[in-house]
Amino acid sequence: MVRAYLDAALEADDPDRAAAALALAERATPLLVTEHDWWTRHKNVRATVNGATYDLLCYRTAATLPRAESYREDLATAARAPEARRAAIYGDLAAAAESGWDFSSRWLGEPDRLETIETSRVVPVDLNAIFVRFERNLAALHRFVDAARRDGKTPLRVAWARAKEDAMEPPGERFVPGARFARLASTRAEAIDACLRDGAAWRDGALGAGGALSPLRDRGPALSDYFPLWAGVADDWKLRDQVQLVSSLVTSGLLSDGGAATTALNTGEQWDAPNAWPPLQFVLDAGLRRLESLPSAGRLADDLRDRWLNANREAYERTGFMHEKLDALRPGAVGGGGEYDPQLGFGWSNGVALCFLRARARDAARPKTPRARPASARARPGSARRPPSARFGAGARASTARSRSPPLPPRGAP
Repeated sequence: MVRAYLDAALEADDPDRAAAALALAERATPLLVTEHDWWTRHKNVRATVNGATYDLLCYRTAATLPRAESYREDLATAARAPEARRAAIYGDLAAAAESGWDFSSRWLGEPDRLETIETSRVVPVDLNAIFVRFERNLAALHRFVDAARRDGKTPLRVAWARAKEDAMEPPGERFVPGARFARLASTRAEAIDACLRDGAAWRDGALGAGGALSPLRDRGPALSDYFPLWAGVADDWKLRDQVQLVSSLVTSGLLSDGGAATTALNTGEQWDAPNAWPPLQFVLDAGLRRLESLPSAGRLADDLRDRWLNANREAYERTGFMHEKLDALRPGAVGGGGEYDPQLGFGWSNGVALCFLRARARDAARPKTPRARPASARARPGSARRPPSARFGAGARASTARSRSPPLPPRGAP
């Protein structure tokens, strides 16, 4: 959020807004460092893969009693399990709530039984990718504040742009402001690839005895698997690997007419299929657009963005409201599941829709200058008019336990 504010405040050449942005950066940076250090101190796990040990993060709490806000529900859930497991269940329910994904098959030993929850055993792809972004942003904030203090001549807008660019580079041995966090981000990105990469993409890991980590393949794909794309972990991958990464997304069964489903399993929990959540659409869109050497990824992002906006428009026209989540399989239908009634007029629904509308307006105003495609990424003759999903050969995953998301049809198809 601090980075987003600085981006907006420094976009225009306004001295007052620039001064306010610098003041916020100076005030917020030490608070963000405190937050970062608390997480890495209390949520860190040591994972071992191929004989090497890595530091990663997971969700866990010290709770041994039902959550105050869901006391009755937690008692009912734990009552379905042996008494010896109930304290651990309460802790894992609280940890899942801490993740924001309350609840999802990602945390469950058996997808249709909430009492098999084991959140603290899962090493989540998305949490660790979020911290790669967090650490790079902290590196940029330190460099920005230092540059502003040392050099009053460079415009703050330029200093901020340089700081963000520098934070993406591998840190050198020489101390520079923010180097600690640049090193942490680089190390964490390496750990994500070493521990959580599974085939063409990534997957949550299960932490076993002695820190052994294994991929949770039986729970199927989830949009959380693609958070490292948004965090920049795949920016420097070979083009072939980037193509395979995007192809894995398109063939995952997650993409449909009404948006990208949260997972491929329909369990009745709200962070599972067929629900589509606005912040996950935003992260997926931003991640695909990072693959600048792969134009088809940008076209897929455009296609998914348009489908999400259309689904929101249809839902609004039917109900008169924006909604916190939608049904990916039925454009314009409202999502369901979970422990409470679906909420109306949700802030992130409005925010993502406005962000996508602004981006689409900018794209429409931009001169149409076709980008040259790398030779290795050029499509065969006759493929240019097909949507990205068709170019990658999307197909639904066949599983009786999974919500089947059909391949994205060409635009205009009934």
